[in-house]
Amino acid sequence: MYLWSELQLQCCILAGTLTDTRGPSCPSACGKRACTENNECCHPECLGGCTAPDDEAACVACKHYYHEGVCVTDCPPNTYRFEGWRCVDRDFCATIPNADSFELEGFVIHDGECMQECPSGFIRNDSLSMYCIPCEGPCPKICEEDKGTKTIDSVTSAQMLQGCTIFKGNLLINIRRGNNIASELENFMGLIEVVTGYIKIRHSHALVSLSFFKSLRQILGEDQLEGPYKNVTEYDGQDACGSNSWNMVDVDLPANKDMEPGILLHGLKPWTQYAIYVKAVTLTMVDNDHIRGAKSDILYLRTNASVPSIPLDVISASNSSSQLIVKWNPPSLPNGNLSYYIVRWQQQPQDAYLYQHNYCSKGTRLRPQETQVRPGAVTSQQGDLALRRLSPRADKLPVRKYTEGVFDIEEVTENPKTESCNTPKGPCCACPKTEAEKQAEKEEAEYRKVFENFLHNSIFVPRPDRKRRDVGQISNTTLSGRSRNSTVTDPFNSTDSDDRETDYPFFESRVDKKERTVISNLKPFTLYRIDIHSCNHEAEKLGCSASNFVFARTMPADGADDIPGPITWEVKPDNTIFLKWPEPENPNGLILTYEIKYGSQVEDQRECVSRQDYRKHGGAKLQKLTPGNYTARIQATSLSGNGSWTEPVFFYVQDKAAYDSHAHLVIALPIAIVLTVLGLALTLYIIHRKR
Repeated sequence: MYLWSELQLQCCILAGTLTDTRGPSCPSACGKRACTENNECCHPECLGGCTAPDDEAACVACKHYYHEGVCVTDCPPNTYRFEGWRCVDRDFCATIPNADSFELEGFVIHDGECMQECPSGFIRNDSLSMYCIPCEGPCPKICEEDKGTKTIDSVTSAQMLQGCTIFKGNLLINIRRGNNIASELENFMGLIEVVTGYIKIRHSHALVSLSFFKSLRQILGEDQLEGPYKNVTEYDGQDACGSNSWNMVDVDLPANKDMEPGILLHGLKPWTQYAIYVKAVTLTMVDNDHIRGAKSDILYLRTNASVPSIPLDVISASNSSSQLIVKWNPPSLPNGNLSYYIVRWQQQPQDAYLYQHNYCSKGTRLRPQETQVRPGAVTSQQGDLALRRLSPRADKLPVRKYTEGVFDIEEVTENPKTESCNTPKGPCCACPKTEAEKQAEKEEAEYRKVFENFLHNSIFVPRPDRKRRDVGQISNTTLSGRSRNSTVTDPFNSTDSDDRETDYPFFESRVDKKERTVISNLKPFTLYRIDIHSCNHEAEKLGCSASNFVFARTMPADGADDIPGPITWEVKPDNTIFLKWPEPENPNGLILTYEIKYGSQVEDQRECVSRQDYRKHGGAKLQKLTPGNYTARIQATSLSGNGSWTEPVFFYVQDKAAYDSHAHLVIALPIAIVLTVLGLALTLYIIHRKR
């Protein structure tokens, strides 16, 4: 079976190799469908005829796609469109060689299709990846010269490099004459960022600067001319500006004449080429400056590579509920040929403060606007903002929040009744504290404990023998794991405790030849730690650098806080209704409270259900309801804000007297039935005995 285009099908019909079964010979009931030789209509997915009627597996050719012997409208799940006519799986797509790729990269999967290269505006996630990600700015374009060296001797030859960002090979520029040459070269070569070989400019009198290489960042020098970088001038003295001078070390002759003199030079920079020569100082030279002693030729040496320094200026921002964009700058000391970066990320657990507090209790209820926290943004009260800016874990600082209409901090700390203490009746005493003030002091003390733990966990580095929990084992990193030494015990169930103490794994990705990446498949409105390691060409032997890290939070997802599924209810004694509902499967961070809005005529009553109460009971009780018909709706509130209200659920609360009568009836009816049966049995027994 094959899939032919309309043009191929017409060619076969004209050549006589295929009978046109779409013509007038097919019944009108077939419409535009083909038919068999017996004028039976083919399956709608058949093209050009079929061997059996209405059978997608008997088609001569497929109208859309071919998959495992059957013509289908679209490829089924876990399969991908290939070459416009068939469906293949991921393993098949991964084994197709890409003849046009310089690095023998395979095919990629994008938008449900197995294709040779990423489409315009997309690039591979890394060199070994089969998936494409959107380009940030212009997509990189790799150009290569078959002969190894590209000669630019005219503007026309430079046009071949238009749009290239990476050139694999060497560039030889030899332009002897021309007008406005630098501007023309900038148009065609201005986007080149990396040249893997060398750049040689020869007899180009029309060029007075290299400004046309406005984007050039690296000349890797993989291919070098003979005697690379031998541009050191032998000059004994030092000029007025102190430049172009030699470092000199005096070496005494060894006491044993059989030993050769030598010295170990210290303090050299890694992966740096040095020019070295040895000059003998004799007594004759000391007495007469015009006489020169023995002197060796200049020797050029390069020191070994070393571990690079950390990447600089790491920043991160969220562009969706499942992605984080990370950017950074190259290390100041690559100490070798910078090859790639290692990006590692880890989901961060929620702070114990969020699990500890009952946000339905008086004084800690969240305002609706207080839950609207932008990703990466910092919210604070009472000067917490300044400390958050000092801490790398600023997004995890506990925040005090107070409900509307209860009290403010100023009202607790300042008592207006004690302003005037000298009265004619004598000094006045302090008024007794109200329940609200006592509750505020209790929460303030508790907050200070949590805040102190936060400072210890965020600023001070624990001893190496302490248990590490926040951050797993990170190779070659200077940041130690921090243990959470909380002094506040969790009074709630073990489910929340397990969630809070989970050691989330690190995920890792390799990023080649760029200082940015996009991390995908993340949870909505969740805090992540992102580590960036820089690696040079000796990373396999020496390892990569220590990490530079940043904390970032993904954006909230629309509908993630909506309660899925229906609301069920049960009638309980004493005019009580027990409501049940499922939790959001993947909320924005953490569900803090549920709010129930209910009423008989209008939904004018509200009930707040904390996370702890829901986990304990699996729902909520509406107590002391008056008899009648009721409607109720439920809304969840997470760290990012409120979810949508559920559809209303209807229930009926019976009168207590009617409920009692019904209860008596339910109890009395079975007893009456049992007594009746016993009476009949006894009567039959007596009659039987009399006979």
